[in-house]
Amino acid sequence: MLEGDVGDVSAAATEVNVARLLAAAANCREGLAVATIRLRLLHNSTESHAGWSRREKDVLLLCLDRAVSRVYPPLDPLQYTQAPPEFLLEDGARVVRLRLTPSARYSSAATVPHRVEGKCPPPRTTPADATSSDDAPVVDAAAARGECGGDEDAAALMRRRWRKAAWMTARIFNEGGWYPAEQRPVKVPTETVGCMRSGASSETVLDVAARLKERRLLHADAFGMEFIGLIVALTPRYAYVAVPFLQDGQALPQWSLVSRVGVPSLLAEAAATLTRKRERSECATGGFVLFLNEEELVAHDVGPLNRLQPDQCVRVVLRAHKVYCKQQRTLLGGPASLSLAFEDAAVLSCTAVEDQTNLLESLSTYLDLLQIVRASCARFLRGYSKYMGTSANSAEARLFTAVTDTVSVHMKKLRGREGRSPVTVASPQEIPSLLEGTCVEFKAKIDKWRRDGPDDAAPGQRRHAIVNLERIRHTVAAMASTLGGVLLVGVADDGEVIGHARGALKELRLSGFCPAMVKGSVTVTEMRAVRGERPTTMPKDWWKAAKPQPREQQDSEDAADRVVTVVTVRRGPAPFYTTSRYSVPYTRGFASTVPLHLVVCARRIADLLP
Repeated sequence: MLEGDVGDVSAAATEVNVARLLAAAANCREGLAVATIRLRLLHNSTESHAGWSRREKDVLLLCLDRAVSRVYPPLDPLQYTQAPPEFLLEDGARVVRLRLTPSARYSSAATVPHRVEGKCPPPRTTPADATSSDDAPVVDAAAARGECGGDEDAAALMRRRWRKAAWMTARIFNEGGWYPAEQRPVKVPTETVGCMRSGASSETVLDVAARLKERRLLHADAFGMEFIGLIVALTPRYAYVAVPFLQDGQALPQWSLVSRVGVPSLLAEAAATLTRKRERSECATGGFVLFLNEEELVAHDVGPLNRLQPDQCVRVVLRAHKVYCKQQRTLLGGPASLSLAFEDAAVLSCTAVEDQTNLLESLSTYLDLLQIVRASCARFLRGYSKYMGTSANSAEARLFTAVTDTVSVHMKKLRGREGRSPVTVASPQEIPSLLEGTCVEFKAKIDKWRRDGPDDAAPGQRRHAIVNLERIRHTVAAMASTLGGVLLVGVADDGEVIGHARGALKELRLSGFCPAMVKGSVTVTEMRAVRGERPTTMPKDWWKAAKPQPREQQDSEDAADRVVTVVTVRRGPAPFYTTSRYSVPYTRGFASTVPLHLVVCARRIADLLP
């Protein structure tokens, strides 16, 4: 059993410490079927009771989701969501227990030790580690298959399978993004759905984005794109990485934001002291001007952006697996008009900047990043001649069709316990006892997209919504990619039943997912919104009650007509699901819907390859 103490659940240092425990548990190779992590909360409860409150559980689960994202190579959510966290009270202290399947036990494609900020945490175990119910030692997933006799043959097979799965994963995303934009797929009569012949074009995502100025294009690379950047700004949750944009005739370079990561341990103390947003005039004092690409990267961050002083900046080596490219407004001449936003980025190393004189020489420049992306695109294009078989009916081609076809179902329906949702709601009285987690999600309100302006505003105008139907589809796909579950619309985060008007979700599409879901995988049920306990007897002197006023009667009728919509999702047989052929997959974490890491997608596909 691995043990740790948790102080401030909103602090970056806490996330790093929890991430190290998760990485150590995932690296266990001593024959454990399940590794247990015990976290003890140090701060006193602000609630009147001594146990766990609903809010404290939610806050801790969100902290765990942020901690998981710091582990690289990433953990598969199915490693830590099979058993829900246990919230206990031991000797007056609040304790949570997590169970995690070690990576060697879970997947044959997970061969690299998990690290946090480039460091592999040493396993700290106690005799309580014997959580496996099996008497015999547990062997690695690759050895359990018995596919190869020798270790060298097994390792070579796993490497070949991983390279093929990595390219196939990139093909799924790139053919749904930038690649079809520059090439018209040509089908031959013997090919199945999803098979494409590669042309002789050598254009990259950068070339396509320069032509299609209104589109934000995604390029995916499961092998990763590495570069060296500088953390130049912080918010309470994220650290923003920039690279210098060097231009002739300028004494000082401009800086372009290219990615964001969790606040590293070197800056945890600085992030804890953030109190206000610095004025833009303060940013020029240290040689920094306004960041390029700032609007795109910071748009979804709720915290204020705080510039760091030059002596506070931290140099990081990042490996990213996704890059979004878009032609932005021209602020300067030259290639800086093309914005780059790297996602699925992990910190491989993190060092403080001690010598400012040679700082620029030690960093990747904006032009270097363009070359890195071009090289990644070229590597992807070479994969067509390397991995595409001559037969359209090969195992790889059939698997690609199975995970990209949005019309026909190619995978067998899960049977028994795996094919059912782990949580079901049969009556409104069961709702207050539910807690948000991997298999339960609450949505307070539902609304369609609405524009800022009048109804006749331009189609491209920015729109806002409280919770739109597409976000619900993302959650449905995420649950199908994980364990299944229920999504309740009309219930607040604290479990209070609010309800909504009947028919609010009548336009929710239950088809069009990629790949296509088995019929009956998603069901929608409306239940009457019941608040509190329903009376079982008539009230005393009910016949003496005065006739309600019209206004009170109308309010009572409106409340009685409100419903809660329960969307029940079964776990799907596909490795992952998306809302459409052109979307990225999401998954359920401990308490939230998060994007599924590209490496995890490739790992799941590798386990299905022959």
